[in-house]
Amino acid sequence: MLIINYKSSNQHILWIIFILTLLSFILLPIITSKKVGAVYQSGNIIDDSLFLDAKSMSKEDIQNFLIAKNSGLRNMSFTLQCYSANSAERQWYTAAGAQCDTLIPASHIIYYAAQIYGISPKVILATMQKEQSLTTAPNPTTWQLTQAMGYACPTSGSCSTSSSFPYQIDAGTWALRKHYERARGNMTWWSSESSWVCGVEKSLYKPNLYPGQNVRFYDTNGTQYATVYINNAATSSMYCYTPHVYNNPQGLYNKPTQGTTGLYYSGSYNFVYFYELWFGSTSAGANDPMGNLETLQPVQSGIRLAGWGFDRGTPTPASIHVYIDGKWGGGFVVNKPRQDVANVFSYLGVNSNTGFDEIIPYTTPGTHQVCTWLVGDSIGAPNANLGCKNVAI
Repeated sequence: MLIINYKSSNQHILWIIFILTLLSFILLPIITSKKVGAVYQSGNIIDDSLFLDAKSMSKEDIQNFLIAKNSGLRNMSFTLQCYSANSAERQWYTAAGAQCDTLIPASHIIYYAAQIYGISPKVILATMQKEQSLTTAPNPTTWQLTQAMGYACPTSGSCSTSSSFPYQIDAGTWALRKHYERARGNMTWWSSESSWVCGVEKSLYKPNLYPGQNVRFYDTNGTQYATVYINNAATSSMYCYTPHVYNNPQGLYNKPTQGTTGLYYSGSYNFVYFYELWFGSTSAGANDPMGNLETLQPVQSGIRLAGWGFDRGTPTPASIHVYIDGKWGGGFVVNKPRQDVANVFSYLGVNSNTGFDEIIPYTTPGTHQVCTWLVGDSIGAPNANLGCKNVAI
């Protein structure tokens, strides 16, 4: 996790924490695809409506989920910390029916944080798994519990030693909602502020994380590895919480190849993977086509495009449509072998013929904007924009 506002019982102090990522790897900036990995959409990690669906699970639903996952949290209880007697948190927890300063099940702590801050319990559960693999840990360590949401805990290791599971759930959920509100331009939620911590340029992204614009992402070595159009406030919040786009140039850990340069980052991918594995799509358009443009480069006979894609709503192969400088450039069917993609999406029943590697004949000299769309065969499903890139011929 990275840029946050620290939350305490007395005040909110603005801090900027920069993660040092220990994993590394390779080569050249890209415009990320609309969809990648576990239905991972770099510009739309999760729809706003799903992000804010605090009523999606009851206390009993959360407890039963933890039992089904053989989670160690299923048998754990913690004292619900509601801060000081006159704090807003205590008033909100009490209004939600919580018993402050009382030992209650972990599932209830998750539930009440979801209710008072208006964030889906599913988002909390997926975030705990993404940050500490806590949700499915049968015997969680003290570290996993006290850093449950990765709140104020950079991977460089300078994490608070005085944190706790209830505080992590409360503060992490609060941060997600606060970043969501600030991304929408609401500067008065919780407390009045004149600026947003992620509303200005940082070393890991430029120009800022407001939605409705292209944002350039950089790794900790300063290499630009992705450009993403952020579609909504929930995605802005997720990147403010952990400001790394999925980047996996070498296709590590049996995950889809994504990107061509920069360090390996998988946090946002892991969030989407576990959310979708457990709860279904992070997008309202659950049958939308999905894919990734991995290569877009000039060659002697034209423009080479390579990657993968498929239509979740039908086994019929999807197609790639290419537009050059806003005009039709050509198209082709996606039907080449990609066993790595089939392995990742086995739970969706995807076959291995989901790859493409084709050349669009185009030899007009100059710099041209090439935009690529993945077109499915499902009725009513929108086309997926795999990105645009300037190519010099």
